[in-house]
Amino acid sequence: MSNDVEFTINPSTVLADLKANSNSRKQRSLDIIYQILEGQSEETRPDYSIASIGKLSHSSGGPSEQSIRNKGGSDYRRLIEAWAESKGTNTKKPSISKSRLPNKAEDLLRRIEDPALRAIVGTIIAERNRFMAENRLLKAQCNITIDCRSEEISTVSDKARNPLESLLSVTEIEALRYAASPKLLEDNGWTTSKTGRLKDGNGKTIMKVGFTSAIAKLVDKIDSADAILQG
Repeated sequence: MSNDVEFTINPSTVLADLKANSNSRKQRSLDIIYQILEGQSEETRPDYSIASIGKLSHSSGGPSEQSIRNKGGSDYRRLIEAWAESKGTNTKKPSISKSRLPNKAEDLLRRIEDPALRAIVGTIIAERNRFMAENRLLKAQCNITIDCRSEEISTVSDKARNPLESLLSVTEIEALRYAASPKLLEDNGWTTSKTGRLKDGNGKTIMKVGFTSAIAKLVDKIDSADAILQG
């Protein structure tokens, strides 16, 4: 008999076995991690490292990286290992030189079949990139000062007084708010998962894990800055 036997690991079977011996809270955590791992499997170079999975899990309300690494996180690690093994890889972070990194934005846009939606998402990505770059520059230039020469105290430099006017127009901000709103889902018959995956009415993935949560965080940053300025 040949010893060259190939065993195919089925992550869904591993999930079922782990949930069978877990309480409801842990079952929910296992489901969150499973959804994230499923999303990673769709990436060009999936990252099954505990650091990456833990970060995505924590942002989705699941176990943190440290919880997964702890003694009590053995079931989470087993599920991660099962996914990695099923794809012929391991839980080490992929080593890719910067010069060979794929353009994720372009890859994302290529997956969107609808031209109108592709144009909207392309605009959102471009504005987000510009916002993040200028926000980093703004933080580097921002100084906290107290003007003792008058009764009015200024705690923010003039350069940081109104960053929204120099970053995004009112129309662009409203477009981002719409992209993060339940109305967008209702108008198009779409749904979104806890991990930020956007799906159409037939359950087909339009945007991968992290998309809707990323837009929501961006809008939250804009609203926070606006509230500080108005306050």
